[in-house]
Amino acid sequence: MLSPWSRVPALPLATGFAGGVLAVAATGWVWLWLAVAVTAATVLWWRGRLFAAAFAIAFAGGAALTHMRQPAEPPEAIVGRQCTLTGHIDKLERTPGTARCVISVDSVAVGTVKASKKASGPAAECRFRVMVTVFGSTFTGLPGDEVKIRGLLQSGHGKESVVPDKTDYQSFLYIDGVTAVMKVQTGDVRVTAHDQSWLQTLANAGNAFLHRAVAQMGCDGPTSAFLLATVAGDDMMMDIYTADTLRATGLAHVLALSGLHLGILVMLVNLVTLPLTMSRRARPFVYIAIALAVIAYALMTGLSASVARAAVVVAVYMLSAALQRRRQPFNALCVSVLVWLLINPWWIFSPGFQLSVVAVLSIVCLEGLFNPGGKDKPGLLSNLVALVVVPLAAFTGTSIVILAYFHTLPVYFLPANVVASLLVPLIIGGGAVGVLLTGIGVPTTWLAWCLDRLYGLLEGACGFFASLPNAQITGIYPAAWQIAVGVALTVALCIFAFKRRRVAAGVTLAALLAVIVTGACHRPDYDDELYLLDTHDCTTLLAHHKGECIVISDHPDKALDRVTSEYPDFAGRRGAVGFTAAGETMSCGPLRRRGPLVSWHGRKILMLTADSVPPVDGHIDYLVVGKGFTGNIVSTVKKIDCDTVVLAPSLNRRRLRSYATKLGEFTEQNIAWRTCFGGMRLF
Repeated sequence: MLSPWSRVPALPLATGFAGGVLAVAATGWVWLWLAVAVTAATVLWWRGRLFAAAFAIAFAGGAALTHMRQPAEPPEAIVGRQCTLTGHIDKLERTPGTARCVISVDSVAVGTVKASKKASGPAAECRFRVMVTVFGSTFTGLPGDEVKIRGLLQSGHGKESVVPDKTDYQSFLYIDGVTAVMKVQTGDVRVTAHDQSWLQTLANAGNAFLHRAVAQMGCDGPTSAFLLATVAGDDMMMDIYTADTLRATGLAHVLALSGLHLGILVMLVNLVTLPLTMSRRARPFVYIAIALAVIAYALMTGLSASVARAAVVVAVYMLSAALQRRRQPFNALCVSVLVWLLINPWWIFSPGFQLSVVAVLSIVCLEGLFNPGGKDKPGLLSNLVALVVVPLAAFTGTSIVILAYFHTLPVYFLPANVVASLLVPLIIGGGAVGVLLTGIGVPTTWLAWCLDRLYGLLEGACGFFASLPNAQITGIYPAAWQIAVGVALTVALCIFAFKRRRVAAGVTLAALLAVIVTGACHRPDYDDELYLLDTHDCTTLLAHHKGECIVISDHPDKALDRVTSEYPDFAGRRGAVGFTAAGETMSCGPLRRRGPLVSWHGRKILMLTADSVPPVDGHIDYLVVGKGFTGNIVSTVKKIDCDTVVLAPSLNRRRLRSYATKLGEFTEQNIAWRTCFGGMRLF
């Protein structure tokens, strides 16, 4: 039976606040929404509709905070120019050979000299956040350090691409307040001051302690890499094959620090403080100690978004327990969502945020449906059933979100999660104990031996499930209407399950599965396509013909890596396994290539990426001028019989503007020309 509204007082606040965030983010009409919400709140309060009035007030708060927390943009005058930035490192993530830093910029100077010297232009105060990718393994900065960086500043907003199905990584950066990007070498970055706050200093020291302790435990390399990812929050050493295996079995969440890992930490703290919990007076202090331990651990591991959200949930539960309040799962979830959005209202667009909310809601609602009477009959049998019920309930609710963002479903997720539910807590919990023992100087050889064997079992089980036929259903791209219907049906299923209307719940579940199946089976037909891509380091064409995607470029290896990273959905929607790089000479269906000359259904494209003009027989439909050509554009066009000149995005900006001006003045031949910034469909 549904609880009275008084049992979930945070529901109108959380839903209203989320509604205000979505309204302003979608329309930008902050003052209109504020006026409507305040007026509605006043009328509803006067008429005694307190819950509805609370919803309206929270809606106004969400709208106002979203407007105030809109990420600051860099000045247009410095975008696309060489700049020297001065700021502080907010976040740092290291990968083999690179470091990715989120920098809060304090001032900017326009100049082209090294970061260790004075820039040519005066420094001006400027506040925004930039994602800086530092290539090289010698970068020594830490979160909180003041740095000076010299490089080409680019906007964090991707241009609207003409090429369909391009992955928009910039939208994920925007959620974290990042509105600009920069790629530099190690020599272009200089740490100018180590002025971390005491909190940041403790967090850095704690993170270094975790890394050092895991390395000194004596585990094998694969086990140490897994513990670094699941205890210290650093997956840099994880083997790519192992990570892919975990994804194929639906266990990718194990590598990302989240509620699972904090739950294990809470369990360990509970075991240590078990004698204190026997005393009723000491119990509130134990709950407060657990909350503080979780917050400290979140800081030590870098305070990623997933850890921050999980820490909020634990803190809410511990605070309610310390205050001796009855813990209602729905109300606790609503309080957590409200706190999350107060921290960052843009998190509502994050896949991690949505998966967290839907997973918890599904477990609360559907666990009773799949395990009737389980909560009323606690014991060993009920706990064993929960090993199956909890992942099944979470997967049922999150499947439509997974399909919408990741377009794949693991088939053997249930047995893999059952095995992981048994082994992962032992491995992570044992790793945490090993870290503490290593920190106080106790030998952990015996524990390392045990952890190696447990991790071997986990890796073997995951490898077995991933090697089974059709372990993953890939290439599922549901249409917008299918996603909307799936979300509605999931919500209806949760409501029906909570009300114990079994027939309605079964019908809803069957309809949801039908939507997923139709989405998996339906694949639209695509005609042959040929695009010029928006790539700046090389000139690249992308062709599609009957499920084959072919990359044609002057630097095929570089272009293939770039296209594979940015256009996986392009291949997936068209049923292609991946991309193929065209050689200097190639023939595939309507595509013919001979050096820089490409023929597509009999039409010709000449890719001009060098000063020497190759001999061309006959008429050219498109002359694509790209990076590497530095000659006289007018005299070159006079030599070639072409219909259209395309200035590719790979050209230097200054040269592109110069060529555009000269072509605009050239009127001797009836030739069309255009500059290409967001990609272009040729045929």
